[in-house]
Amino acid sequence: MAETLVALYRRNEVFWLGLAAVVLGALLPDTLTVGGLDVPQLFVVTGGGLLVTSVFVGLYRFLAPE
Repeated sequence: MAETLVALYRRNEVFWLGLAAVVLGALLPDTLTVGGLDVPQLFVVTGGGLLVTSVFVGLYRFLAPE
């Protein structure tokens, strides 16, 4: 699993997907709900989780011995 996360981190896909989700969640109107779920909040939380994961993978890659 660590190899997969490091490979995604190297291509910066996780960072850009997370950033796009946070920005999209910030731009969507607060009243948008689907099935009782607050869609903007869902995007912000998911994007934030992806960004935090990207940071931890970067730290792992930086600190792990090669």
